[in-house]
Amino acid sequence: MEEVDSQKLDYLFKVLLVGNSGAGKTSIIYRLVGSNFNEDLSPTKGIDFRTKDYLIDLKSVKLHIWELPRAENSKSVTSIYMKNCSCVIVVYDITDKESLEWIDQWFLYASPQIPEGCVKILCGNKLDLLNERAITTEEGISKADQYNMYYYETSALEGVDIDDMFEITTKEMKIRKDNDTLKTTFVKDSFYLRYNKSLKIKKKKWC
Repeated sequence: MEEVDSQKLDYLFKVLLVGNSGAGKTSIIYRLVGSNFNEDLSPTKGIDFRTKDYLIDLKSVKLHIWELPRAENSKSVTSIYMKNCSCVIVVYDITDKESLEWIDQWFLYASPQIPEGCVKILCGNKLDLLNERAITTEEGISKADQYNMYYYETSALEGVDIDDMFEITTKEMKIRKDNDTLKTTFVKDSFYLRYNKSLKIKKKKWC
């Protein structure tokens, strides 16, 4: 990925990460911005903010990434940080059924706050713990379908698909911005999930 000229910025997108405590939101962000994975990271207290730069189609793009810990995922706080949001990524832990069930509670009050045209991602994290898996890929996709979201599976520990998820999402946000459209463009064909089985990486296209 080419470096973005700090003197020239063509696009600025706001991305919000939410999810149950312990799902790995902070670790995903650390991986994305180039920090080393830290197994001793404690749950985020308060709201965290990071940035990430991309060069897409020779255009400079900056992401403002906000992480809301579970304690801050209240209706009032969500409403404030959802304003002008271009993408919301809901993270759950594939070894913890409660973290997927929490999503239903969050959408009860968050759904009316999500801006039209916002890219919505459901991210099943901790692919490195497949032997402890409690939520199947099919269950994750079903939940994503329920809320009209794209689906991804990642491992913050191993760095699996985190860069891909953010880069493809950034391309989708740019295309929506360029076309001034609320409709999905190319992502239905190019968005995929990747999961590890028997030490083999396997890709599936979104369908």
